[in-house]
Amino acid sequence: MEGFNDKKRRYLTVRKYTELEETQDDDLTTVEGLVGTVDQLTPVTRTTGPVSASKTVEQNLDLLDTAIGVDAVPTTRVVGPLVAANTPNANLTALDAAIGTDAQLTPLDRTESSTTLTSSMSVQEKIDLLDLVVGDDSQIADIPINIFKSQSIYENINALDTYKTVRTIVKTIGCVGDTTSDYHFVTADDQAEQVIDLGAIIPAKARVLDCMTLTNEEFTGLVTLVAETGVASSGAELITSATVYAADAITASINADALNVIPNAAEQHVYVSATPGANWASNSAGKVTVYITIIDITNLLGESIPI
Repeated sequence: MEGFNDKKRRYLTVRKYTELEETQDDDLTTVEGLVGTVDQLTPVTRTTGPVSASKTVEQNLDLLDTAIGVDAVPTTRVVGPLVAANTPNANLTALDAAIGTDAQLTPLDRTESSTTLTSSMSVQEKIDLLDLVVGDDSQIADIPINIFKSQSIYENINALDTYKTVRTIVKTIGCVGDTTSDYHFVTADDQAEQVIDLGAIIPAKARVLDCMTLTNEEFTGLVTLVAETGVASSGAELITSATVYAADAITASINADALNVIPNAAEQHVYVSATPGANWASNSAGKVTVYITIIDITNLLGESIPI
């Protein structure tokens, strides 16, 4: 005969397992609710690692990991640089910074675009409008001066710049000790002539069309400042002796009627020679700009350019 205690023990055991089973069922229901159902998964079409409703969670996690890929290879940027070790969100923030804000867009008025760029447009919409303004291949004809449809805009601009024969070279000469200009006078307790060599800025075989100087700022403390410009030290082949002391003073080339600086097979230096009316040490301000306009045929030698 089964004793009372045995019956009690068996009853409690059955009850314990029943409660455990009910608890497990509740837990499984909770987990199942968190996992969700198959119809709650709508895979996005991807070339790499497509998620599928028929796969297990682990398999889909593996596919997502594959789709995310390995560490990014950042492009060097001043703004918003990506970092391979960053989280995706950190790199998205960096990319967002690189794209910039609406306030950084200042649209230009154009006649070749049906719609002006606006801050509210997406990047793709802006690119589309810029593409319209740039135009298409049919709007340019290949000609024998290195301008081709297959080249980028910058490559074609560079080619045009190469064949730009007439250009003006600009150099600045500052007061004593001025480090913001291309060249400057040096301090001295005398009024001796100082010669500034602007370098070999006339290319070989180039023709000088014009030369002028414009004083941007008065050379204070010097009382007067007389200068000449030439292709030899202390020379005046380009501009004869004239004052460059006061602001807005202009000196001009003497060869208005006849170009008297003939082309040279070698590069030529340009010199500005100046003499003050007081010691150089008295000078504390002043700047003069030298403009030299030339015909540079260097890039055209051996070329046959049609009209």
